[in-house]
Amino acid sequence: DYRPEYGRGIEDVRAMLSRIRAAGITPGLHFLHTHIGIRSRYVTPRADHRLNKTRTFTLARPLGADDDEVWVEQDTYGMVMSERCRILQFGTELISYKGCSDEPPYRFTGCKRGVYGTVAEEHPMGLQGGLVDVSEFGHGHSFYLDQNSSLQDEIADKLAQAYGAGFEFAYFDGSEGTNAPFEYH
Repeated sequence: DYRPEYGRGIEDVRAMLSRIRAAGITPGLHFLHTHIGIRSRYVTPRADHRLNKTRTFTLARPLGADDDEVWVEQDTYGMVMSERCRILQFGTELISYKGCSDEPPYRFTGCKRGVYGTVAEEHPMGLQGGLVDVSEFGHGHSFYLDQNSSLQDEIADKLAQAYGAGFEFAYFDGSEGTNAPFEYH
């Protein structure tokens, strides 16, 4: 998606690139091809199901829209505890947590519902969700996309369209953040 100052979308990008070339500068496109910005429409108001998850959890109890504990079937031992990386996704909702029990019954505690502008809603027992793969680079300002989903190709098409506006080189940043199998992605 284009920023508001590019109201005409790709046409404004082409005009900007023409001015850059006219000034004697070679325009390049720098992007993190594995990352989704936390303020993008892929995150808010409904988080896309194709955000990468590093662990999967199944709700052991129904989750009400105001609940501050998330009860799960799976062991929570070894969970991520870095403040900006403690994000769960169930349905299209993102939920932050402060702690978790590492003995049965397993649960996440101190939960804040509807983080990153998502909608807090009820979720049925048995719903699967998971720990969102938050980029540790840049202090948690992006999530990794699931490169084994259609989102990889969707983002590639958007990058190709932007590049076709007149950029002359591309810098693929963040390649160290690819999903397994790494040699494929």
